[in-house]
Amino acid sequence: ASAMALRFSEAVTPCRALSPPSDIIPLAYWLGVSYTYSQPVCLAPNRDIETGTRNRRSGSRKEGDPNMKSRAAVAFEAGKPLEIVEIDVAPPQKGEVLIKVKAAGVCLSDVHFLDGTLKPGYLKSEYVTLGHEVAGVIESLGSSVTSVAVGDRVIVIAGERNERGAITTLGFDYDGGYAEYVVAKAELLVKIPDSLGFDQAAIIPDAVSTPWAAITSTAGMKSGESAAVFGIGGLGFHAVQLLSILGCRTIAIDPRPEAREKALEIGASHAFDPADQGLKEF
Repeated sequence: ASAMALRFSEAVTPCRALSPPSDIIPLAYWLGVSYTYSQPVCLAPNRDIETGTRNRRSGSRKEGDPNMKSRAAVAFEAGKPLEIVEIDVAPPQKGEVLIKVKAAGVCLSDVHFLDGTLKPGYLKSEYVTLGHEVAGVIESLGSSVTSVAVGDRVIVIAGERNERGAITTLGFDYDGGYAEYVVAKAELLVKIPDSLGFDQAAIIPDAVSTPWAAITSTAGMKSGESAAVFGIGGLGFHAVQLLSILGCRTIAIDPRPEAREKALEIGASHAFDPADQGLKEF
């Protein structure tokens, strides 16, 4: 995961598709730096799709419900370019909200999805809108929603359990946030303060929460303990900071000099190249 933010401009230039991995990796695989992606991408309005109705996470839309139009970055086939198309977005149903997306993080998992390395386990269609790191503003509410209100600034938890109890992932198994609008369950939303920018908030559901879960739930780290972080990329960058906040001594390990230097700047007590003899003697 990384801290790159993808935003749709007011006008999408119909010039070419966004191809994996060369167009994404140079921006996405970096040390926690936020970007705004402004590369023109391909607009394919003639695609006959209804992503908003086919890949919904909860019950199907009701007959007669008006759909709204939204541009979205859709993956149609592994190894093929990601295309910007116009899709139908069904209105939020009971317990759901409609979110106007303000920023969406670009994760290396998205690149692997596009090149075929990763495959969705529970996708019910041949295509899906990518994007599992999403921040935006609530546009409208479905019935029975009381925990949030129109205008709230929120991030979307990146996954949920399906009817069989299996964990499904936003942007892989059902439509995600590489779009102007996304529908989500109200129970999967977390409000964010006005002081937190959307581009920074968008990465919390993955690039921040993943290392946080590893540190607190899996490893159970406590203040004063030592931890090694292997790879100071999108996840490792945040792991170093989170461990520092907890009061842990952190050893950063990465072959790239700039990554080690950055790790020391953000709280690592030591930084080593994995081939460094000093690491073996540490």
